[in-house]
Amino acid sequence: MRIYNIIEKGFRSIFVNVNGTKRSPIKFILYILFLGILSFYIGVHKFILSDDVISLLISTFSIFTALIFGVIFIAPDKYAQRVELYKSNQKYEDVANYLTRYENFAKRFVNQLSLLIVLSIVILIVLTIEYILKGVGTINIILSCCAVLMMISFVTLVLLLVLDIHTMLIDDIEKTSRYKSFPNN
Repeated sequence: MRIYNIIEKGFRSIFVNVNGTKRSPIKFILYILFLGILSFYIGVHKFILSDDVISLLISTFSIFTALIFGVIFIAPDKYAQRVELYKSNQKYEDVANYLTRYENFAKRFVNQLSLLIVLSIVILIVLTIEYILKGVGTINIILSCCAVLMMISFVTLVLLLVLDIHTMLIDDIEKTSRYKSFPNN
């Protein structure tokens, strides 16, 4: 049941940006349609991943999953540092707004990273099963289709995460340059 909650919160976080405003569901619907068309194409052309590609992907996703586990603890720590900054600069309203945005970002960051971890583990399982069952025609086509669709979703989630990280890093740079000019009280 907890894995379901991770998946649900991870996908819900896709629909909200760093500012807390909702994104258009039309893009998500188009994305799902794209995945459906791609799935149909893969099935019709009987696309199967080769053993070498599967081995490479298993190694890549194993390493990436380990890296994600290490990164997931950074956001809450950074948020605690931001709160300390807020306590020392309470009179500046834009600091409070920034902290709200950073809190939204930190929650989304953790939700999306958790979803990436679950997705990565599922991809590893699917690829491993496909590797073990090589040569079993229809099953391999289905597993290849599932693996490719999940990998596309994985890359899409990573790109969304990079966009959010970029936004918050630019905010950090702007806030730091503004607060250099504030007198220490």
